Amino acid sequence: MKLNSIKDKKKKNKIFRIEQGDIWITEADNGLDVVLEFDGEPNLEIRQIIFEIIAAQDDIIRISHRKNVNHQPETIMEKIKPYIQIAGREVYIPAGTFLQPSKEGEQALIGLASSYLDEIHGNIADLFCG
Repeated sequence: MKLNSIKDKKKKNKIFRIEQGDIWITEADNGLDVVLEFDGEPNLEIRQIIFEIIAAQDDIIRISHRKNVNHQPETIMEKIKPYIQIAGREVYIPAGTFLQPSKEGEQALIGLASSYLDEIHGNIADLFCG
C-alpha cells in the first residue's frame, strides 16, 4: 500500500494519492461525515493536506481515518459534531456509524415495525438489533 503526497505541477499545490482503500460517507443532518479507510497511517504532511482540502469544503463536517473495518476511526478534523434527529432530539454519531441508506428507507422500516405494535403503548427503542 502506497500513500504519499505529490506536487500537482499545474496547480502548484500538494495532493495525495491513496492507491487502495475505501471511503465511507454518512449524511448526517448537519453535513457529511467521511471516513477514509486504507492500510497505513497518514503522516503529518498528509494530515495537513487533508485539513486544507476539507477546511474549504462547507458540506464536509468531519473526516476520519481507519486501517480497516475492524479498527476504530481516528478523527483527523472535526468542524462540528455530526448528528441525526431521532424523536426530535439531536443524537451525535461516532465516525463510521451504520445508518439506514436513506431517510425514506428508515421511515418505511419505522412504519412497518409500528404497524405490528398497534396494541403496545409507551416508548419504543431501536437497540440496533438489525
